[in-house]
This record gives sequence, C-alpha cells and structure tokens, in this order.
Amino acid sequence: MNNSKEDFRILFVTKYISGCLPGDFAYHGEWTSTYELILSLKKLNDNIQIYLITPKVREEHASRFQEEFGGTLAKIGVLHVFADTYLDFSLSPALFRWRVFLKEKEIIRKFGISVIQYGQFGLCYTCRFKRILGLKKIICYGCYDAGQDWPGKSEDRLYKKSLFSKSTTITRIQSFLLKIFTRIVRLKVFDKRIDHFVLRNPLGYQQLIKEHPSLNIDLIPKGQSNPIVVLPREGKIPKSILFLGHLQYRKGILDLLKIAEQMSDMDFNIVGSGDANIEAMICEYASKLSNVNYSGPVNYNEKWQVYQRNDILLHPSYKDTFPSAILEALSYGLPVITTDEIDSPISNGRDGFLFQAGNLDQLVEKLNALRANPVLYHKMSKAALQTAKKYTWDNAAKQFLKLYFQ
Repeated sequence: MNNSKEDFRILFVTKYISGCLPGDFAYHGEWTSTYELILSLKKLNDNIQIYLITPKVREEHASRFQEEFGGTLAKIGVLHVFADTYLDFSLSPALFRWRVFLKEKEIIRKFGISVIQYGQFGLCYTCRFKRILGLKKIICYGCYDAGQDWPGKSEDRLYKKSLFSKSTTITRIQSFLLKIFTRIVRLKVFDKRIDHFVLRNPLGYQQLIKEHPSLNIDLIPKGQSNPIVVLPREGKIPKSILFLGHLQYRKGILDLLKIAEQMSDMDFNIVGSGDANIEAMICEYASKLSNVNYSGPVNYNEKWQVYQRNDILLHPSYKDTFPSAILEALSYGLPVITTDEIDSPISNGRDGFLFQAGNLDQLVEKLNALRANPVLYHKMSKAALQTAKKYTWDNAAKQFLKLYFQ
C-alpha cells in the first residue's frame, strides 16, 4: 500500500445521507458535515483519493440527491458507493453497521485504503479487522452530548419510530448473533483500537475527555463554507426572523410560533422539514398569521439566499451540538439568538444573545433589544462575521490533513 501524500486514499462512511429516510428530503448534520469536509479536502489537496460509503438513497429522493450532491461529488472525482441497506431504525445498530461494513471491506481491499473515517461514533467492526485489511488509521468524527430530557422528547422518538417498519424474524436472529459476536471480540462504541475520536463540538470534546481519559481525543470544530464575501449590516432595523433546520420538538420551533403571535410586526420565516405533526402546526399558524411563512426544505445550494433575505437567526433549541445553521448565519452577518442550553459559538451580547430555553419572556426581550437599537445590530453583525471566520471547513480540512499524515 502506498501511503504517500501523492497517492493517499481515504474512505468516508456515514450513517445518514440526504434522501435516506422516507418523507421529506432532509439535510442531516452528519451528512452535510462529511460532504463539506470532502469538498474542502479536495480543494486543498486534489491528489488525495476520496471514497465514500453511505446507505442507499430512497427512490423518491434519488433525482434531488443527484442534483444537489451527487453531481458535485462525481465532478471532483469522489467515488460514492451505496451499501446494500437503507437506513431503517427497525434494524439494530449492530446489524446496520455490519451491512455497511461488508461494503467497507470490499472497498478497502479493492482500492488499498489508507484511512477510514466515520461520520459519527458507533460500533466499528473495522477495529477487529484493521490489520487484515491493511488500514493505517481509523478515525471517528462526530458530535457528543450525554442524554438528557427535553420538552417533546417522547414525541421526537415516536415520530422517528413511525417512519420505519418493524423488525422481521430474520433481522432479529441476525441482530442476536451479531450481539454475541460483538461481545466475543469486545467491540465498544468508544473502543481503544480506534486511533482518533475527533469532536465537532467543543463542549462534547470536554465531556468526552472527562468520561474517557484513556482515548485519543481531538477537537476539530465543524465549519461553514459561505461562497461570497459579506459586509456587516449597517443602519438596519431588523424585521425578519429566520429559523432554518430540522423540524423536531427539541429544536424549540413551537416556542417560535408562540412569540410570532405576540410580535405581529415581525416576519417569522421557517425553512426545513421533519416531523409531519410539527409541519401541520406550522401550516396552521401560517394560515392564521400573516407574519408566519413556511417554505419547507430549500435546495442545499440555495440556502445562502435565504440567509441573505433575513435579518436575525432564531435557534430556540432545547438540545443541540454546534448547529451548522448558526455558523452559516454568522457568515452572512446575521446576529443569532439561541439558548444557554446548547453548544454554540455565540457569545452573549457580542454576536448574538442567549436566553433560557423555553423562557419566552427572555426571548421577546432579546428580540426587542435588537429591534430598538440599529447601532447594536450593526455591532453584532460585524462581530458575527468575525466569529464565522474562525469556523470554516477549509480550516477543519487543514487540521485533518495534518492528522492523516502525522
């Protein structure tokens, strides 16, 4: 195997991919982070040979996936291979990972892969077969956050389960056998045989170090890839509020709808897809309130126009790990109002405001503070652009290149 920088081969593996689930087309953080990182790696070093394995895209989403992602990957020379499985939570994690691993093994042997990099943490069968497969490194790159309760947690779980079929007798037997196998070979999610656990979120990095001090843990924050140069927004009284993201109860989207009733002179623009029940509630509010607008999921390459048309990003989430929407909004000079409870780069009073999740009085207070003070808005817009410069996918790619070759 040639591991020189001129002939370096890396295999990326993700659990999620846009179009892998039934229902609306969605942009999962694991997928978009992997995609953006791949683009930046190829831009910085086109000699790197990149391969990608994902679950299959659903037939109803195939053309949209090709338009937004597949064509670009092919154009830059990335070989994208689909594992012989859909993402279906009726499968046990062990069985799903095994089906993907079978394709990993094939690609590693066929192309002489140097490094395999997973888009999140989970059972890693390559640990057991690393030497046989001739791998140099195994890397897991993901977000970490200990489980906790939040309003709507049970509803989020029920909706997730409702999308998938029940397990069959065959899959239950397969899952049982794999469970025994993982115990025999002592596979764990946080396995010492994995060379690097790399965190995308700073608080998760600190937490994982405390919980697993014996692991090799690094921090490479996720980034944004805004394609244009943006100037701070000056002399502006903000009027339009943007929510962009996956529609789940934990995202606090219902809190946004509640304050929209109180602030009829501001526009609340909602972009995204997810729980059909939440979509129905948004549509109901939009039918009654002229200041609530719902556009569903926008094309991935057109999202920048959405940021450009709005003044403030509101991300009222109860639980989140360094959301991409926040980084992207900052790169467009949008001050961000989000919660104390999540992991984000927002510094209260500098590039945005923080409030206690679910506290609508605090949220309205923060919005009014920006509306009443154009000078403060301009100052925060300028600070937002400064923060965004710290978090780019090019910066992340440079750190990964060092990690691959060290």
